[in-house]
Amino acid sequence: MENLPSSIPFVGRAPLLAELYQFLSAPASYAVCLQSFEGLGKSLLLTRLTTLDDHVSCALIPLSPTIISSETVFLETLITASHAIMDRDGVNMLVIPTLENQDNLREWLTTTYLPAVGRMMRSQRRLVWLLDDVQVLAEGITNGTLPSDLPAFLHSVLPQFPFVSIICTLDEDTAVDMALLAPLVTVDHTERLSRLTRDESDALLIASLEYVPAPLAEQAYVQTGGLPRLLIHLTEALQSYEPLDEAVELTYQRNQITFRHVWDLLSRDERVVLTAIINLSYDDPLKAITPNLVERWLVDSDNPMDATTINAQLRGLEYRHILRLRPQQLDFVADLFKRWLYEHARLDAVDVPASPRWAIVLALLALVLVVVLVVFAVNALPPAAVVTELPLPTVTLGS
Repeated sequence: MENLPSSIPFVGRAPLLAELYQFLSAPASYAVCLQSFEGLGKSLLLTRLTTLDDHVSCALIPLSPTIISSETVFLETLITASHAIMDRDGVNMLVIPTLENQDNLREWLTTTYLPAVGRMMRSQRRLVWLLDDVQVLAEGITNGTLPSDLPAFLHSVLPQFPFVSIICTLDEDTAVDMALLAPLVTVDHTERLSRLTRDESDALLIASLEYVPAPLAEQAYVQTGGLPRLLIHLTEALQSYEPLDEAVELTYQRNQITFRHVWDLLSRDERVVLTAIINLSYDDPLKAITPNLVERWLVDSDNPMDATTINAQLRGLEYRHILRLRPQQLDFVADLFKRWLYEHARLDAVDVPASPRWAIVLALLALVLVVVLVVFAVNALPPAAVVTELPLPTVTLGS
């Protein structure tokens, strides 16, 4: 995951940040999970939490791209990060045991290490484990490098040690089964991050650039759609005193790999629907695009799709912050991604598998060809009971 620059001010997410602060102000028997697609600021939010309060020691533990090859490696990483952050925050570490070769790290953590930490924690002080990209644990459980009860063990730590809290992030692009993370991650205690509002986008621009004309703020939101990564990259380009057009171009070039990655993660039907929309928009940029128009376009293509299937794909694309569904009109969230689709995802430039209809057509053509050949062969035979003047061929047997 790309590290966003620390020079960018933290703007937006104020309600969520307040909710997380309230969560850390009282003992909790559950973990909180922040969920979103890549590039919406989950990691940046965790980084912000590390500076939230002097009474909160937040150990940030990025699980990706760290190689978690075993439970021992994971728990050692957890303990080492906890030790370092408490030492930085002035906790007396002389009476807290250091990590040495332990046969059973689970038992040592719960019977030796955390009880010692609890005795040294001052009143109202907390130790918070920030697990970034927690889907890595699910991947480890799937491939057998981590035990299946690891999430349950982490969850069991919380009621035993009220001064410990867990906040984790989850990438929605992952293909692993999130049920593997229960009870550590549950739907009831998951917050989903969305894109920034127009006011939050303006606030980020003003905090970074000091003065932002209204037309520039409008164009910045149209181009980025309030997607944090795109907005931050555009802000960085504008900080270099580039004209808006050049800053937009730099941002587009910087994110082409990201756009390709988003496209590759889409399902086949989602790509088919996007292909229809982008071709309709290319043919008539001023015409409002509706689901019915998409359906009619697909009927004449190699990938016909009924209205129910189309609407399901549209809702999925809205959930991924690609499309904005308005009454009787479909709009793209970010013009930067729309431009990429124009250049790379139109019908003549994208490999969308054809529907089975072509196979049926080819089979019918083959059948017609066979029938024609049979008819031609039958017509070429002499009529029955008619003796031809040519002698019939004979075969001479050897003596």
